[in-house]
Amino acid sequence: MAGSGDNEADESVRKEFAVFREDVVRCPGREGGTTLLGVVESVGGHSDSEEEELGTEPLEKGKARVSWYKKLLNPQVEDVRELEVVDRAMLHHDIVAKSSDPLGQSGFVTSVDVLCDLRFCASGREVKGVNSRNLVPLQPLKPGGFAVYGGWLGKVEEALDHVVVRFADGSVCRVSNADPETLVPLGEDVGNEESPYFPGIRVRATSRSLVHARWLHGNP
Repeated sequence: MAGSGDNEADESVRKEFAVFREDVVRCPGREGGTTLLGVVESVGGHSDSEEEELGTEPLEKGKARVSWYKKLLNPQVEDVRELEVVDRAMLHHDIVAKSSDPLGQSGFVTSVDVLCDLRFCASGREVKGVNSRNLVPLQPLKPGGFAVYGGWLGKVEEALDHVVVRFADGSVCRVSNADPETLVPLGEDVGNEESPYFPGIRVRATSRSLVHARWLHGNP
């Protein structure tokens, strides 16, 4: 029969392996912490050759170094107990163990299903637990993403937008290498800086953006 000492040791192990490097986390107990997301850079007690090479001061157990999204002072040292894991990347053949028994039996990943929580831009309605297999990205190629060409795997360094615009009078044109400063996205939910355009978004076309546009229907 396990004693209280064994239970305390098991709990200590679970806390030590609750957060890992590159986990996406949030801090629910902090103001705005349910929406503020960060990426774990290092965890105290975990060996990290990259941290040793950079000469970063090692962390004590129970602490994690986190870079918070849109925060100026990064990274910040946080208490692991205050962090909640939002997402953890699992790749095929990764060696894993159950979170309830991190030092127990291990195995390797053979398949991954990702469940997403969605918020619709127009209505604000949220839908939880949607399998990512049922979703298609509006911008499948964007800087930083990976792509396959034949037998080659590469990383996207730059992506250019070619946008087809339909006007109120029915005229249609194709704007190559669209620039948000000249073909201006309108509305509050206009994607992000890297992928500002998506089907159905309203835009304001300046004369500069239409100089080299190719007209598919109608006239300028």
